Amino acid sequence: MGKIDETLVERHNQRTVLHHQLKKFIEDGSHLADLPLLKKEIRIDDKNIPSLLLDIMMEEEGEISNLALLLLTDHSTPDVAIAAERLLTSPKLSKMHRSRLAAFLLLEQEQKGVFSKALQSEQGVNKLLHFLNAFWQQVDPLDVGRLWLEDYYDLPVRKKIPLLKSFLATQSASYLPIYSIELGSPHVSLSRLVAKELATVANEKTLSMLKSFPVLRDTAARLSMDESINTLQEKRRNGELEPAGKETRFSFYKAFAAEEESAGFISVIFSKKQSGGPIRFMFTLIDRWDKGVLNCYGDVVEEEAALHQIVQLLNQKSELIQYSRVKRDYAMWILKKAEKLTIDRGYSLPPEYLMCRCLLWDEEPSAKKYPTLFGLTCCECGAPIQMTKDHYASWLIGDIALCPECIETKNHCENCGVPIKPELCYALARTGMHHITVICESCYKKAGKSQDSPRKK
Repeated sequence: MGKIDETLVERHNQRTVLHHQLKKFIEDGSHLADLPLLKKEIRIDDKNIPSLLLDIMMEEEGEISNLALLLLTDHSTPDVAIAAERLLTSPKLSKMHRSRLAAFLLLEQEQKGVFSKALQSEQGVNKLLHFLNAFWQQVDPLDVGRLWLEDYYDLPVRKKIPLLKSFLATQSASYLPIYSIELGSPHVSLSRLVAKELATVANEKTLSMLKSFPVLRDTAARLSMDESINTLQEKRRNGELEPAGKETRFSFYKAFAAEEESAGFISVIFSKKQSGGPIRFMFTLIDRWDKGVLNCYGDVVEEEAALHQIVQLLNQKSELIQYSRVKRDYAMWILKKAEKLTIDRGYSLPPEYLMCRCLLWDEEPSAKKYPTLFGLTCCECGAPIQMTKDHYASWLIGDIALCPECIETKNHCENCGVPIKPELCYALARTGMHHITVICESCYKKAGKSQDSPRKK
């Protein structure tokens, strides 16, 4: 009996310490990227930790419970999974705790590859997904997408398709960030599936997402997306479309941009704020010469000062590239042009960007056009200049470029006719001209000596 009491006391003490560590992680404002450090601190591989995490997940509310769920998903044990299945059927569970158990069991089965016998039937899976939907409704859309990227995005297509079908069967808008990621997938089987089945998710947010989405290259996916848009618009006219909900409404807050003209890069920070609530923002790096959207990062901050601090830190890191406040229309125009360039040039939009696009779903595109160039081409033959290893031989003078093939034709001075090597000549160009003039060193020096020389001017 004494040994049992000692074990219970030891377990209680260990749980208290674990709870304190999780609480501190949240209060310090730590991010998901810091999870490896937390796992090391709590000694996640200790045999008692998984069951303690399950206790905390079921006894606590809010962020601590969600954090316990996140940790438990990667470090469960068979005993803990069995205990969770038994708890799931308990009539005394609250809706929220039942939804967390459902989330844990679904993630657990996906990692292990099989459901237990109790959950193998289609009815069992659908019941699990029904419970799970309540869990996703309390999670920020950016976190929903981030969890998918971290744990499921790299799964083989044959494994992702059944999982996506299960989510789509719930007809829930909670999974829209996931659908946005896979709608832009380079695997056409995934984008076609999502584009076709989204018509069943009868929510205003679904319609906003589809209407704002860039035009897909794949014809079948594009036609399916158009058909889903028409179906959802018909449902709206019939009053069958669920409203987006005021509690999830974010309005445009501020936008910042920085440009490195000599390299063709633009960075855009686009943020939206909930009335009396947090601020969501997305940081997007853009190659306006060739690849369009290069990378993206999204997050949530609780205070306005935190966003301004991020901008200040970025400005402190570089003297050449400085972020300044820009209008919403300019930021939207840049992002839309970058999306189009990515697709037109045959690249795929980064999944992180597709996740963060939830900030743009209900934003009207800019009606105004700006002079910033997108899509660098050879000024003589019009061939696209690609920023790949094979095309770094191109001549780049700001937004003026000459492709390697046209460079090879520059083998005579256009002033005196003497043979020259392209790499040793002087190139004269001007924005808007469709020709680059090359001259030899002698002609260049002569032009420099003459004050009236038009070439010097």
